[in-house]
Amino acid sequence: MKESVYRPKILVVDDDKSILYTLDTLLSGEGYKVKTTADPMSGLSLAKDEPFDIVITDIRMPNMDGITFLKKVKKIDPDKTVIMITAFGSERIAVDAMKAGAYDYFSKPFEPDELLMVVRNAVEKIRLQRENVRLRAELKSRYAFANMIGESEPMQRVFDLIIQVKDLDIPVLIAGETGTGKELVAKAIHFQGRRSSMPFIPVNSAALPTDLIESELFGYEKGAFTGATQRKQGRFEAANGGTIFFDEIGDMHMDTQAKILRAIEEKKIMHIGGNEQIPVDVRIIVATNKNLKNLIKEGKFRQDLYYRLNVVNIPIPPLRDRRSDIPLLVSHFINIFNKKFKKNVKGVSEDVLKFFMNHRWAGNVRELKHEIERGVALCKGEMIELSDLSDRLVQEASAFEGLELSKDFSLEKLVADIEKRYIMRALKSTNGVKREAAKLLGISYRMLNYKIARYGISIT
Repeated sequence: MKESVYRPKILVVDDDKSILYTLDTLLSGEGYKVKTTADPMSGLSLAKDEPFDIVITDIRMPNMDGITFLKKVKKIDPDKTVIMITAFGSERIAVDAMKAGAYDYFSKPFEPDELLMVVRNAVEKIRLQRENVRLRAELKSRYAFANMIGESEPMQRVFDLIIQVKDLDIPVLIAGETGTGKELVAKAIHFQGRRSSMPFIPVNSAALPTDLIESELFGYEKGAFTGATQRKQGRFEAANGGTIFFDEIGDMHMDTQAKILRAIEEKKIMHIGGNEQIPVDVRIIVATNKNLKNLIKEGKFRQDLYYRLNVVNIPIPPLRDRRSDIPLLVSHFINIFNKKFKKNVKGVSEDVLKFFMNHRWAGNVRELKHEIERGVALCKGEMIELSDLSDRLVQEASAFEGLELSKDFSLEKLVADIEKRYIMRALKSTNGVKREAAKLLGISYRMLNYKIARYGISIT
């Protein structure tokens, strides 16, 4: 079965029936779906009832002039693409139409090629707009909370903070070890917030050389330095209306920190080699894997910048502090890499999961993701085995001694067994005080009571 090809729909409104016939013939011949009418009121009714991509209308018509018709169409759909037909010598009126929201115009008498070029440009503009909407929706979906894996209490606190700050124009400082997903949190804040339709511009503070970072951030004028052959926009300008994300802000040079602080406070930047203040409206999100307070004591980070950035602090827990999320993350990554490698891996073996639950994960979620990617790629059966992991982990796993589990355990039973044992161990270490045990486990008191009842754990 052949895939259907979308044919743009065009409405033509003109009191001259010969023009209607000519445009209908010309546009239909190009594959467009065309509907025509000589009555502006009928045209408005059609524009309201049918999803036309483009409306072409004459400027001079009885009963209603084209400018009025244009404004009424825009009230029906502000994003509707309208092309005006003008009489020769009516360019001034055409300019007024453009100010009122018309996309373009052509004059009578017109050349067919000229007309078709205007229409093709309009169709391409619509296609790009729709593609942009699709990509934005895809990004919003990709960074939705449902794709941020974690049911543990520490991650629930992260999600709650994202919800609270996503629509607020205040700086956010995301703190966490390397590999915990700080940029993922930053993107979730942006793409779930009110600035989601605007740019998200990441800046890796550690990767940019000191002698280039200012030109990258603030842009430069032509001739500002050797090699500056043309004016260049910086990251702040590129992020205008959206979000600029500084990753590893603690690695930024002190001189650059001062200029960042000035840009945040004044909401203006200046090109290198320029003397014009350029206003910028950006939301600031930063991330760090370092203790900025210690850097301040060492004279490596500006205290005033720290307080300006640390309006809302979102700490991202390391994976070792949210071990209950490991089985969920394993399943999530297996699904991702099954698609990538066209495999059908069902899960990990008992030995692998047992090892994962006890491994320290110095590289956090990123390390786990890389191990699952390797495991899925090399797995010869339905389950990832210890031999499918990296050599470093295989050596560590060979020395690991954990729980002895029966071979007929399912993944669900295995996770439940580990969870039950952890709960019992926590209750024992707190002498049966459930609130302290819940805190130790990183879950709520209510969740602990639920799991105690579920697993039939007795407290003596």
